[in-house]
Amino acid sequence: MIIGGMGQHHISDYYHNLPTAIREDLASESDNNIVNTDSKELEDYYFQKYALPEIILDPDRPSETKPTRLTHEVVDLFGEPAVQETNAAEVVIHLVPGNNLETALECEASTWTTYAVDGRIQLLEF
Repeated sequence: MIIGGMGQHHISDYYHNLPTAIREDLASESDNNIVNTDSKELEDYYFQKYALPEIILDPDRPSETKPTRLTHEVVDLFGEPAVQETNAAEVVIHLVPGNNLETALECEASTWTTYAVDGRIQLLEF
């Protein structure tokens, strides 16, 4: 099962679907192969196959930033067509290649997180 193609959008979805993917992968292995493989070797194999790598910036290639302006056609308050301009930037960040890096980059981090304050769970949106 390719869990990168399961339609998840967040890293948490990837890891939520991971146990099912590993169970299906193990079920497709022959019993003989599983029984005759060292458990540490099997663990290392599945970890390398499914773990998302740490995303590391390539120290030998600096990031590049190019300021730009985006224009959008909009309708103003009076119903007239107008052009809205926005400052933006194109950013190129070079990464060190790694196993499953493409899958990691396809996932988004959650746009919210929770934290506890005085024993109460708070929601923080980004």
